[in-house]
Amino acid sequence: MYKELFDLSTKKALVIGGASGIGKATAEALKEFGAYVIVADINPDAVKGLFDEVYYVDIADYDSVVNLFDKIDSLDILVSTPGINIRKRIEDYTIEEFNKVLNVNLVGYFYVAKNAIRVMNEGGSIIFITSIRAFVVEPGQGPYSMTKA
Repeated sequence: MYKELFDLSTKKALVIGGASGIGKATAEALKEFGAYVIVADINPDAVKGLFDEVYYVDIADYDSVVNLFDKIDSLDILVSTPGINIRKRIEDYTIEEFNKVLNVNLVGYFYVAKNAIRVMNEGGSIIFITSIRAFVVEPGQGPYSMTKA
């Protein structure tokens, strides 16, 4: 019944961060509903052979994102899921650690959006996965929460 309601057999989807967790589950669901699924991840070998196309991408690296989208001619669905969290008090963060969290969780999503626009089909959807930490902050999660808000 659900497959008839959500037939994606004419859609091409890209899941960034699709080698594990929410990203992998999303890619599997899109495939189950018939979409042509491309997965891009910092660890592509983890899902090689499971989806229609699999590529390496580091969304914190602009050139890596450009290279990914150069390989894709069109998209109907984009789901971006990457996120990193270094759990420690803000005063214990190094500038390098803060920049790493910021670059993956915020700047990287800008890189993805900027490049996705050039291949997105009319009426396509861009979905960015965020976190409950955008609304409920726990000790040791300040920078992560800032980037997910």
